[in-house]
This record gives sequence, C-alpha cells and structure tokens, in this order.
Amino acid sequence: MSLPEDVIVDIIRRCDYPTLSLVSKDFRSLVASPELYARRSLLGCTEQCLYVVLFDHRLYIFRRKTNGLFLIPSLPAMPSNGTSHTVQPLPSMPINLTDTVANFIDRKIYVTGYCDYDRKKVLRMVVFNTETQMWEPEIIKPDVELGLTWACNVVVMADKLYMRDHDDNSFVYDPEKSKWETEDMLNSKRWKSACVVDDVLYYYDTDEKMFRAYDPKQRCWGVVNGLEDMWAEASGSRLSLTEHLSLFGMIPGFQLLPRGQPQEMGSITTLTSGMDVSLILGIPTSHVARPDSMGWFFTKTGRYTVKSGYKILQQSLDADGPIFIGPDTRRLQAQVWKVQCTQKLQHFIWQALTGCIAVGARLQSRGMQIDPQCMRCGMAAETVNHTLFECPPALQVWALSPIPTAPQRFPTGSLFANMAYLFWNLPDDDRMRMYPWLIWYIWKSRNDKVMANVDWDPNEIIIKATAESSAWVTAQEKNVMLCPPLTTSGESPRTGDICQIDGAWKETESRAGLGWFYLNMNTQEKLMGTRNLRRGISPLQTELEALIWAMHCMLRHNKLLTRFETDCSDVVKMVSTPEEWPAFAILLDEVDRCKRRFTSFSIAHIPRTKNTKADKLARSARALPTDVYYVNSVSPIWIPELV
Repeated sequence: MSLPEDVIVDIIRRCDYPTLSLVSKDFRSLVASPELYARRSLLGCTEQCLYVVLFDHRLYIFRRKTNGLFLIPSLPAMPSNGTSHTVQPLPSMPINLTDTVANFIDRKIYVTGYCDYDRKKVLRMVVFNTETQMWEPEIIKPDVELGLTWACNVVVMADKLYMRDHDDNSFVYDPEKSKWETEDMLNSKRWKSACVVDDVLYYYDTDEKMFRAYDPKQRCWGVVNGLEDMWAEASGSRLSLTEHLSLFGMIPGFQLLPRGQPQEMGSITTLTSGMDVSLILGIPTSHVARPDSMGWFFTKTGRYTVKSGYKILQQSLDADGPIFIGPDTRRLQAQVWKVQCTQKLQHFIWQALTGCIAVGARLQSRGMQIDPQCMRCGMAAETVNHTLFECPPALQVWALSPIPTAPQRFPTGSLFANMAYLFWNLPDDDRMRMYPWLIWYIWKSRNDKVMANVDWDPNEIIIKATAESSAWVTAQEKNVMLCPPLTTSGESPRTGDICQIDGAWKETESRAGLGWFYLNMNTQEKLMGTRNLRRGISPLQTELEALIWAMHCMLRHNKLLTRFETDCSDVVKMVSTPEEWPAFAILLDEVDRCKRRFTSFSIAHIPRTKNTKADKLARSARALPTDVYYVNSVSPIWIPELV
C-alpha cells in the first residue's frame, strides 16, 4: 500500500536523506524537492552541508559522521541555492572580467577578476546583492599593489576576503570598512589551494610535507596533527592527495598544535631565539589527553616562589643594566639574606642598606619639609648610619655589647663599612650572632624617643637583644631535632629483583643518556639497558625519564616484583609525593600508570658509589654521536664489561 506524499515527506525529513538519494530515482527526486527542505526548515532541522566539486565536475556531499564523500548524481553540477538545490542565472556583471572567482560574505557575492586597462590586466571586484538581486553600482579597486592572483589563492575568513598573489604577498579586504591591508604573518607561508573551516585556513605545505593551519584571530600558524593514518587512504582513493587534504580540515578530532611544539621545527627556529629552542624541545609531552597547564621551570619542583621570581627579574635587570665600575653594594645586599636571624630583621637590614628607612635626612631628600638634624643628640644630620652606629646612644650600646669595637674600624662614618664588618669580620663566637637584634632595638629605641620621648637604657637594649637571639637559636635547634634523618636503602636487606637506574645530563651536550641495570639477587640473572634521547630541561627530568624507561622494560620482560634503586633522592620524593612537583606532572602521571601494572613496586635511594653500573650505561649513551637503544643481558660493545 502506497503512502501519501505528505506522509513520505514527514518520514524522510527525519532520515539520512543524502543516503536515501542513492536508493532510487523517486527518492532522489523527493530529496531534491523544495517541499522536503521547506518542511525541514519549519521544524528547525537545518544542517550545514559541505559540497565538493572535483575536477570531474561531479557534485559530492561530505559526511562528517563517516568521513567520506557521497555522489549526488541527480543534483545540478554547480548548486547556488543550498536550500532547494536549484540553480538560477544572475544578471550580467557591470564589467567584463576574466579569471573570476566568487566568494559569499553577508548575503553578498564578491566576484574578483581581471579586466583590460591601459593595455594591461588589473584586478577589479564587483558585488552582487542576493536580497535585491542586483549588482551594486560601485566597482571595487584595490588601493594596494596587488599582483596576479589565482582562484585557489582566495578564501573567506571571519567575513573578510584573504588573497595571495604570484609574488607571495597576502592581502586582506574588509567589506565592512571597504579597506585593503597586508597580513604579515600570513605572508610567512606560501599557502595555496587552501580551504577554510570555522574561520581557520588549512593548506598542505608541499615543501615541508605537512598540513598547516592559520588562525586569523590569533595571527599564528600551526600544524595539524593526526594525519598519519590518512596518507594510505589517499593513495588508494580516486581523490588526489591535495583533494584529501582539503577535506581533512573538516574532520573533527584533528589537533591544531600551538607554535613551539616539537612537531614543527620550522616554527620553533623562526619564532624563538636560539637559546630557547633547546628548552622548548626539552619540555616533556604526554602520550594521553590531558588539559593544558602552566609550568614554572625556575625552581626544582616547578612551584612558583617569590624568591625565584625575584631572582629571574634581577638577572634580566643585570643583563640590561649598566656595567658597574668601582664600589658595588650588591654583594652586601645579597649577604643580608644569609644572616642568621628572623626574616623580619633580614628585611630591616636590607632596608637600611638601601636607604629605605624613615630618618630625617632621607625624608628631607624626598621633598618633605622637615629638620634633618638628629632629634636625640642634635649633633649631626640624622642619616641611617648616624642613627644605627654614630649617635651617642647607639655608640653606648655597641661599646657595652660583646661586639668588638675599635677606633677607625668600627663604628665608622660609612654605613657600608660598618655592615661589612658585621657580616664578615666578627670573631667566631656564638655571642656575635646577636648583632641583628642590636640593630633592631637601637632603631626601636630611636622611635620611642622621637615619638614618645621615652629613653631606653643601653643595658636594657643589650639584654633584650641577647634574649631574643638566644630564643631564636634554640627554636632552630628544636626544628632540626624534629626532622627525621634521611635513611638510604643500603641499610635494608636486598633480595629479589633489583633494578638500578640513572640518567646522564650535561648542559653543553644535545643528548641525554639513560641507563638501568637489573639483577635478580637469588638467581643472579642480569639484564641491562642504555639509550640516548634529546636532552631535557633539567637533570631531574632525565632521572625521571630513566625510571620510566626502566619500568617499561621491566613490564615488557614480565618483572612484576621489582625494587628500583636510584642515587637521586629527589626521584624518590617525586614518586612519593607527586603533587609537590608540578613541573614533572606529565612524567609522574606516566610513572603512576606504570606502577599500577606492577604486582609489587618500590623505589629507594642508594649511595652513588653503589650505582656505578647504571651510571656507566647512562654516560656511555650520552657520549655517543648517534641514536642508540640497547637492551641485553651482556654489556654493549662500546663500553667495557660491567663489574
């Protein structure tokens, strides 16, 4: 029993109608009918279709779900109305153009071509308004020097027209602003035969043999990863390789790599300086999907600290700053942070050295209307050195304290000389440690005198300083006693499967070496491995890579009850508390995945003298000029027998 046509339309509108078009002529006629598309539009069932016209002038629909092309034999060769799949003629263009190429932007068709002007070909553009069904009267003339352009070098991205001429110059036309401009980053690649998907340009670079992508919003080039499995399909298909590549940009799942990834050496060397290339290439990458993360590689653990940030900033300032000739106070300022006292006192001494405490002379120099004379003695201007060392109350404190004083040596008229004396010239006596507290209480007594007219007895200052310094020293001793001593695995019995690991890293060499030595303590079975790879960012990364490779090898040889040993205590800490080492999160995730495959896994620290075999294997691989990957029960020929 045949169904009414309205019922058939209602059924087909819910189906995969491009596939139904291949069933019969009736279905093809129904699929191409305006009634079906009108019904789907009313129900909100519209979808985006990618039409592909190959050199055989046949029309295909690209289906994302199956990643394939489907021939539509019943439809016209060049559809211009995507809703009803019909073709309609347009009025004649206002001028005759040759080598034309058309692009659609905001319900307008922009036709670019060449016309003869003064016995030479010039580029012109005309616009057809699909709403008024008329050509706009204005003929667009480029206001930039644009050479000959092929149709395969014109694309539309983000409602702008991008084109490249024969001289490899790229230009952008913004219809909204009627403005032509150049695109320098786009000029860096010789793109051609490109396609655009989601406002990203894709093309195949025949010189570098890779598929590239350009994002106009970020203004950067990248390389599309994940095409390796598609090359074989291209060679056996009726589509050419270029035609396959023009479709790969439509397939979900391909990753647009940011610049700087190791997969694109050209971008790394072009966009970064020479010293950064090795750092970028040394960053470990994950073999599984994981979210992006920030890394701070200026501390051992990867956690940001104010100290590390200040150090990096200071290094950049030193590199860009002037060369100092003569006395330099930077050594004094650096020594402040090594003084044995509280951080508050360290900071105060640093402020005194840099002139950042509010004494009279300093305040006047900053424009304050104030009497610079010392309010305690009235004998001289109140400078930092006068307040802490030369004022009579301060002189009394230093004379009565255990700190040795001598004329013309300490105290003197120079703040820097006085601080240098306290830092480096005091006798080796525990009582000398009190000088930071003496400086602090001399300053506090000055403040009480200036602000509250309260006088301190010099002996009282010395007593307070002595008590505070003694309490601080006692607190440090208690903290040391509370910390358990670090024990090594050499003290515990060694039985079963033992695998010693080591990594060899040297900043001046481009390769790093990995080595491991396996020994069954019961059967004396031996196995060893050595390999080299591109040098990582740090020695710790290489040590961790050695552990991961050794774990993979043990799993491959079914050694599931293995005790790993390393002479790097930090590796043991990383495996025990991976959350404390964010710089190595990718590698530690791999360690965790491997750990779960062992029946019994442990790792311990051993002295370097007991790890000579793995060390020799790692060093030998690092020194080799070529790639090496060696796993065997006997020593490799390039190193002597391991003993």
